[in-house]
Amino acid sequence: MIVMSVFEGSRYEKVFVYTRRFRDFVRNTLTFREIDREIPDGSILHTVTETDRIDNISYQYYGTPDYWWYITDKNPGVDPLDLPVGKQLLIPPLPQEQ
Repeated sequence: MIVMSVFEGSRYEKVFVYTRRFRDFVRNTLTFREIDREIPDGSILHTVTETDRIDNISYQYYGTPDYWWYITDKNPGVDPLDLPVGKQLLIPPLPQEQ
């Protein structure tokens, strides 16, 4: 089982969490968070090259490697540790609250 504490100020703090139980077994509980899939105005498409890493892409567009997770959230199905060469990633602008 994976347990994650959400602290005040965390990016997960205001995320609604769904829980579903299967056959009344607690160990078969799936929990997931809802991610906003809307494409924000000002988004950019980045084509992955052989030398790209998700943290470097974050640095290139945001000036810090710390927002790699934001790119990953907006690109479902992409493994951030195995970026396919030629894949186009949506690079959204950071929300104003960041």
